[in-house]
Amino acid sequence: MLAAVDRNKVEKTQSDDAAASTLIKIMEESEYNQVTGEQVELEPGQALVFQAKQKNYGYDTIELGNQMYEVKKWNTDKKSYILDEKTQVYETMTVVTRNHEAKEAYAAVQGKEPEGYSWEYALDLIGDAGEQITVGDEIETILTESSFNGWVEVREKERNTVYSLYGSLLFLGVFVGALFLMGAVMIIYYKQVSEGFDDRKRFQIMQKVGMSRKEIRQTIQSQVVTVFFLPLAVAVVHTMVAFPLTRRIMAMLNFPDSNLFLAATAITIAAFAVVYLIVYVLTARAYYKIVE
Repeated sequence: MLAAVDRNKVEKTQSDDAAASTLIKIMEESEYNQVTGEQVELEPGQALVFQAKQKNYGYDTIELGNQMYEVKKWNTDKKSYILDEKTQVYETMTVVTRNHEAKEAYAAVQGKEPEGYSWEYALDLIGDAGEQITVGDEIETILTESSFNGWVEVREKERNTVYSLYGSLLFLGVFVGALFLMGAVMIIYYKQVSEGFDDRKRFQIMQKVGMSRKEIRQTIQSQVVTVFFLPLAVAVVHTMVAFPLTRRIMAMLNFPDSNLFLAATAITIAAFAVVYLIVYVLTARAYYKIVE
């Protein structure tokens, strides 16, 4: 369920903005023990609380609607088993209650009992890609014949679909990015060259009044550096500001690995900077020859 979380208080969300809400999962202790292989025993009024972006829950209690629970301290290295921390756009929290108390906790927040339960089973299949796809198809056939409301996803079966979709997006991104990069570089290059012809007479006059070639070169370098690298610096700032939003968009496209996305962004910026540096050297050299 989506809920509003304020410190240790969880209430029914009043906002239509999903990004401003937190996804709350309520799990019974028997289910937690089965999923993680651990053995936790909760006393009446106790709960376990796990959050995706925090190592430990920072409060001693949690208030679910009008019910207060004491948070039991519990260290585990299996948070990923019960948290969808890499597949959700919004914040996630899992609350583990005593057996048969999940409905009460849900009703305390939402004001009504849940309409039903959902189960998720994850299997490690042994075999090549063809065998795994066959097993997935057989499970899907069983579900269909039994009129069970569910779905089956097999990694190997979805691989080609994902590659075709994101391969196309990658091609478009690289193509459009390279196109705009070449356009920007050529515009700046020819702008500087044309200005070089305009500035030629001015630099010749300054040479006649005593300005050395070293000073002319320093002036040219300062001018060209500003023209080339100021737009690059602004672009980097824009990228940094837009990174949180871009990360959420990528998460919606099933690319939730923020560290990998950050590394790819840094590599892209570095590649752009290298191209700009090469063109800067060529432009400064051409500009200097023109005004000399």
